[in-house]
This record gives sequence, C-alpha cells and structure tokens, in this order.
Amino acid sequence: MERLKQPSAETISQAVEKKVASWKEGPVVLASGSSYKLEQLKSLGMKDVSAIPAPEIEESQFFGRYEDGKGRTDEMVAALVARTKVKYAIANGAPADSLVCGFDTVVLKVEDWGDNRKNTYLQKPETREQAKEGLVDFFVHLATQKRRHDDSYADMKELVEMHPKFNKRRDELENTMDFGNPRPLILVATGMAVRAPGKGDDIDIVPTAMRLQSNTLYAYSENSPEELKKRCEELAEEALVIMGDRWSGITTGIDYSDPQIIGLLDLQEIPVVFGLPPTEEGVLKGMPKEAFERMLRGMAEEEVTKT
Repeated sequence: MERLKQPSAETISQAVEKKVASWKEGPVVLASGSSYKLEQLKSLGMKDVSAIPAPEIEESQFFGRYEDGKGRTDEMVAALVARTKVKYAIANGAPADSLVCGFDTVVLKVEDWGDNRKNTYLQKPETREQAKEGLVDFFVHLATQKRRHDDSYADMKELVEMHPKFNKRRDELENTMDFGNPRPLILVATGMAVRAPGKGDDIDIVPTAMRLQSNTLYAYSENSPEELKKRCEELAEEALVIMGDRWSGITTGIDYSDPQIIGLLDLQEIPVVFGLPPTEEGVLKGMPKEAFERMLRGMAEEEVTKT
C-alpha cells in the first residue's frame, strides 16, 4: 500500500496563514469593554470586531487552584480569568462562527518564600486614597524583601568563603540565591484566551508575564522603617500624580508601561532565563499583540495538521 505523502513545511505554513487570515476577516468578538484592546485587535488586521463586555470577575476565586489535576503557575490566574470572560461572551451572543478572545492582567505580590510562600494578587483600587495606600504597602514590601534578600546573600557568601572547596563564582552564588530566596520583583502577568470559529466551548489559553525590579525601591532598602515608609509615601504620590485620573481600573493604580512611571521607579526587566530577548511591552498594557499572533498561528497550525 502506497504511503500518503506528508505536506511540506511550506504547504503547512501557507495553510496556517490562510486560516489566520480567514479568522481575521471576522466576525471577531472581544470579551471586554476596553476601547484600547478593541483598537489593538483592529491594528492586527481584524476586520469585523465587536465587543461583549464581561462583568468584573473576582480573580481571587482562581488563586491556588489546580485545573484538571495539573498544577498551575502564578501567571495562569490571568489566563483562567480571561477564559471565564470568553465563556461569558460565548453564552451571551457571540456567533458560533466568530473568533472570541479575552485578556486579563494581574500583578503579583509574594509575601514570603520557601515553605511560607504566600501570593497576593493585587487589586484595582476603588478610590485614589485606596490606590495610594495599596502602593505604599506594596513599595514598602518590595524594599523590605530586598533587604532580607541582601542579608541572606551576605550570610551565604560568608559561609561559602569559609569553605574554599565549596567556593563558587559570584554568578553561580547569585543564581543559587535567586532560586532559594529570590529578589523581590513586580510580576505582571497577562493571560490570553481564544475560542476559534466553530469550536463551540473549546477555549485555548496562554499566559504571558514580565518580571520587573525597581532600582529606586532597592535603593530605599537600607533606610529605617520610618524613613522607608515616608519615602514610599512620597513615591506613591508622585506615581499617582503621573497617572492623573488614569489610576481607575488599573491593578495597583499605576501603569508599569508608562515611560514616566518606568523612570520614576527605575524599572528593569529581569528575564526568567538570562539571554532571552526582552518581553514585549504589551504584556504590561494587557494586550501582548506579538504573543497573541503567535497564539493564533499555533491554534491554526493545530487545526491544519489535524485535517
């Protein structure tokens, strides 16, 4: 019996591009009322885009959950919320032949490390006062954790230097420290969820994340508790002045992609694996276009290679 000829990589690539192009022709439904995300979808070539805004979803219901017996990373919370938004749109009028997509962004605060690890997903403030109070608490936490990290690092370095046969290079020591007692970072995660046309309730999810360190807050870590709180109060106020009336509807009340906020906090991306290219800015804005395009192509390739 003659073996069926497998399609070439070029043929598959062409079929994938054709599939994605057909999805972009529409209809496309965004499970959000965000005008920014709507415009970003249009900028990707989506022709017939409409919105079915999902109600506010309490992210805490997904904290610490396990899905289908599999563990999930912190970044998955945003993806699970995004999937819930897509489910809402499907149940509330999204056409069966439409591409339905949803996005959600969370900011993570790690309370402790090791066996005492506790994650807090920061919320969207309801008032400016609440925004400032939350930012001060977050900033103080980051600076305090940095001091703890440095103290632990110094103790480990002293211990290693006392035992030459266990001596390690500085970069290896830092890697060990970051694994056992990581530097305090701002983790911003944006989850994406997509239902392809004609797929019913079958929804794909993908998490994306960016890890940021604030060199401004690191510099505050040596201050006394009283001075630290004072400086963090001033920093929080400066950040909210930059935000103007934009603090509403944003987790923690500030936009970490804003150039002025980046400068104020002296933010620097810390990749999970050194040597990787920078994460796209869209992760911070709640709409990572490049990652979204890759997700669509991955879904299209799965469909194409199954047929």
